Amino acid sequence: MNRMKFLWKTLHQYVAEYHTDTVKFCPNGSMVLCGSYELNSDTQERLGGLLLFNRTLIGSQYVLSCKISCPGVLDTSWLNGTVAVGALANGSSNLWDYTTDNQSMIELVNFQVSNHILLSVDTCFDRCVFSDSGGNISVWRINTSSGSNPQLTLQWCAHEFEAWCACLNKWNNEIVFTGGDDSKCCIWDLRDGCKKPLNTIRHSMGVCSVQNYSDVEHFISTGSYDETLYIWDLRMIHSSKDFVSIPLHSCHFGGGVWRHKWGPHNCVIVSAMHGGFAVAHLPQSSFSCQDKSGEGFCI
Repeated sequence: MNRMKFLWKTLHQYVAEYHTDTVKFCPNGSMVLCGSYELNSDTQERLGGLLLFNRTLIGSQYVLSCKISCPGVLDTSWLNGTVAVGALANGSSNLWDYTTDNQSMIELVNFQVSNHILLSVDTCFDRCVFSDSGGNISVWRINTSSGSNPQLTLQWCAHEFEAWCACLNKWNNEIVFTGGDDSKCCIWDLRDGCKKPLNTIRHSMGVCSVQNYSDVEHFISTGSYDETLYIWDLRMIHSSKDFVSIPLHSCHFGGGVWRHKWGPHNCVIVSAMHGGFAVAHLPQSSFSCQDKSGEGFCI
């Protein structure tokens, strides 16, 4: 495995009251949302909340400006520059809007998505997709200007066990990628009612995260409990159970790849459970050939 040197500068440190599950920058980078969730083992009460950090004008520091208590936030996604969507532990979702007057998030609406714990949320234009602990996927439409009047579009059971993640295809938001504890990443087309997946990518362990590779239309990446991040070319996925699809590249991180996100210059940041966090780089030249050993990555 090739190694690269990354220079880090700490802008802010904060110890949350509960376990941190998600951290998301708003599109322009001026705000950060942090969601937390914890189960009280004695009372079985689901606890957590939402923290908002704002970037200061001097020194690019981040300061805590808002703290909201709610039944655990397992994931968030920015619908636009000010409105954010949350996946909550009680099966509901909140829409929050940022107010510049007091630099805080106010609740626009709370709506029930599922009877199970919501595990992930992703947005693309006016669409919002949730996954839950019952293996279900729910797609909603939301008014992007006001965040009001959420409408359920489609809901189906996508996985036998927990559906850890769901992602809308940024190149075509009629397509949804999902990952589950049944060791499958499934590809769905909303236009056919999601009666069965278009394709299934089988893994050796549960699929925790799935993302578009932002610069290449037909590529996606998946993170698994097997501590590996994979990159797939959707044009080379075999639908037959008799064939095993081969990833273009893979990279081992020493911990389950719970979340990952692509940034500029083919860099990906990974939250790898007990393996901590890491940043890896995939050179553009690596896309011209298959690489099963992970040597295409620099970490």
